[in-house]
Amino acid sequence: MKKIVLTLAVITALIAGSLFGVTTIAAEPVDISEAVITTKYEEYTYTGEEIQPAVIVKLSNTKLTRDTDFTVSYTDNVNVGTATITVSGIGGYTGNASKTFKVKARSVTDKSFKVTVKSGTRAGSQPQFSVTYNDKALVNDKDYTYTVSGNNKAGYKTGKLKIKGKGNFCDNDIVEFNVYPTKVTGIKAKNVKQNSLDLTWNSKSSENVSGYRVYKADNASGKNLKLLKAVGTNSVSLDDVDSATKYYFFVVAYKTNDGKTVTGDRSNAYITCTKPKQVQLNYVVKKNGNKIYANWESVYNPSGYQIKYSLDRKMKKGVKTVKAKASKNGKTIQVPDNGYAYFVKVRAYKNYTKNGKKKTVYGPWSVKMSSIFGRVYKR
Repeated sequence: MKKIVLTLAVITALIAGSLFGVTTIAAEPVDISEAVITTKYEEYTYTGEEIQPAVIVKLSNTKLTRDTDFTVSYTDNVNVGTATITVSGIGGYTGNASKTFKVKARSVTDKSFKVTVKSGTRAGSQPQFSVTYNDKALVNDKDYTYTVSGNNKAGYKTGKLKIKGKGNFCDNDIVEFNVYPTKVTGIKAKNVKQNSLDLTWNSKSSENVSGYRVYKADNASGKNLKLLKAVGTNSVSLDDVDSATKYYFFVVAYKTNDGKTVTGDRSNAYITCTKPKQVQLNYVVKKNGNKIYANWESVYNPSGYQIKYSLDRKMKKGVKTVKAKASKNGKTIQVPDNGYAYFVKVRAYKNYTKNGKKKTVYGPWSVKMSSIFGRVYKR
């Protein structure tokens, strides 16, 4: 048709030129408003970028050529909705023709749609997560909404994050995540003796934990952490500890399900100190110069020894005390008159620091001995 129109135009121009002396007349552009535009698909899925389908344009069964016979433009072709293709005639064509196509939402289950839950969600807290499409961050309440469930109980994959597409995204997806027990608090020591003690702490039963692991370490930072026991309740008895020793204890809650275990954060260090062993007092004797001398067997790891003495057999009146270094196993004591019988007891003590405060624990007193009958009198 295009060739016929152009031929008629040329003939008309020749006739006009011969009659009126005009040499050329330009051909009239052809209107393409009735052109038929086709695309490969009628619907395209949201990509986050402009969607520009290739077009085929025909006018009266004649296929036109892009950028020779027409140009193409697109509008509303990014977000979900109806996009428009407009072709505009150029060269021997004029006018416009248009066609629409649909931009449909992309499923949140698409492999390019990613939900990443940050590790470390604690029982009772909300998970930290990010949602991206093609590595571009998406916006809550614009691109998606979410709900969280199963995050109040500790466990492997017990948390559920449900993502529901919105706007340019559709469908639902559920991401499972680990829920970790919260940090153990409220640790206390009870019945602290020379070689045993009990620890208790606040229960995590509301978080459905399976149990607790009790550790000791060399310092409050957890150096040389060593597991002592695993228990199912919020208490433990330790009967294999050293006397006169400062301990740093830690407790960790854990949950085991589906053959997997998740553990909570390590508690803050709980510091305590066991008592020194009971001192064995060997003898108490008089010495020249109004002095008495007490001798005992050394015990393990004390900071020193405390000696108390009195003229009172019951050691309730006029009691005085002195100290001896840890390296000593005897002490000479100046008294007003060693002609009287002095009664003596000895115990070991241990100094330690807890939370910046100095503390002292004492072992039990030795048996009582007399300075006159020191080698035979023990009560």
